[in-house]
Amino acid sequence: MTNNLPARDAASSLAPQDEYVEAVRKEIRGLRTYFARQITRYRIARSIVIVSAALVPVLATAAEVPRWVLGGFGALAAVIEGMQGLFQYRASALNAMRTANALERVLNKYMTAVTPYEGPVIESFPVLVRDIEKIRKDADAAFLHTWQAAEIREAPAREVKGRSSSPLPRHLRPRPSPAEDDRDSSVTISNARITPKPDLPSQKLLHDGICRCS
Repeated sequence: MTNNLPARDAASSLAPQDEYVEAVRKEIRGLRTYFARQITRYRIARSIVIVSAALVPVLATAAEVPRWVLGGFGALAAVIEGMQGLFQYRASALNAMRTANALERVLNKYMTAVTPYEGPVIESFPVLVRDIEKIRKDADAAFLHTWQAAEIREAPAREVKGRSSSPLPRHLRPRPSPAEDDRDSSVTISNARITPKPDLPSQKLLHDGICRCS
């Protein structure tokens, strides 16, 4: 999404900083053209999806409408919706407009010599280049994130779905709190007190001898 600087020739009368500024202006125009094209595609696609989805229940009430017509409208809505997810019309358009606005704000500050672009050109121009290149770097990252958004959203969902049916390993299970440990130990002790102990053989023999003597 970044533009290369125009090549200089011997007959060029523009200074390097002027060429750079002109390249930034050309980039802004290109981004706005891209925004207009992508947002138009998005609006057309959304309109087709909305109209197709709205026609299906309406036409379903008419007995003379063939079933394949209803299926065709449903399939059309699904295909257009899938194309939106594939080409990311809206997200890419917004990224382009955001980048164009950021470039224009920085360029306007530089042209009007406001902070941090005050002072002679030899000092303010490097600051402009630094800020412009940062905006371009952020735009590249946003561009890549937009096209990878579908995969990033689907991967965690597949992991959660695959792990939901299997229990967690013992070393990953949460440990009980100290209060729960005390409660569990008290229950065990109380159960041990309530449950009678079995008679030992020595106690049984002693009981039989006492009975015989009596």
